[in-house]
Amino acid sequence: MARVLRGRIQLSCRSKCEYSWLTLLGDAVLAVIFARCIQRDSPVVENVHRGTVAYSSENFVMGRIGLAFQTFFGILFSQEVADRIANASKSPAIEAQEAPKPAAVEPPPKPVAPPKPLRSDALTLLEVMQREARFLDFVQESLDDYDDSQVGAAVREIHRGCHDVLGRLFELRPVLDVEEGASFEVTANHSAARVRLSGRVRDERPLSGQVMHSGWRASKCELPSWTGAKEDSQVVAPAEVEVS
Repeated sequence: MARVLRGRIQLSCRSKCEYSWLTLLGDAVLAVIFARCIQRDSPVVENVHRGTVAYSSENFVMGRIGLAFQTFFGILFSQEVADRIANASKSPAIEAQEAPKPAAVEPPPKPVAPPKPLRSDALTLLEVMQREARFLDFVQESLDDYDDSQVGAAVREIHRGCHDVLGRLFELRPVLDVEEGASFEVTANHSAARVRLSGRVRDERPLSGQVMHSGWRASKCELPSWTGAKEDSQVVAPAEVEVS
């Protein structure tokens, strides 16, 4: 092995014109590293080859140290070597591709609230009942100056008109399809909105009792739409003027 090194050094001296002093310095560094490996009884896999020394896997780190020295001095003293190393170290820039951000989920559009009616449906109902049954006239007028027979005659006509209006607009039906006075069992399925208890009420179900009133529920609600000026929205019955 020593003969190989001496031959290498002699070759470097004979070819001095071909090798720069930088190459000789690199060879010297490699020789020192190689001697260090011999002292540690590290097996050499290959001889000196093209200015590098190859070792077994156990001494691969030492080989990299030698290459690092040679590369360092080469870059320091040779522009050509520096350019080659720079070109070799350059690689296409790999831009970190950010994970595609999920498309911003736009919140669903808020439902457009229907335009607020110009007046309450309750006023419209009062208007219909006044127009068709004279309901407001009857309720608002004092009955003190009338006897029962006169009131009874007026009520009959008003009753007929109100019955027709409510039937047409709401189709009222009884809550309980049971005749008044009949027995009825109240279970947990009957809500307080549908059945109102009275008498000796206990916090338990079922309860048995007598139907005092069957209740009413609307099968539909079809109030007419009101179309008028905003300033007239509170009018439920117009004034009447007879022109002479």
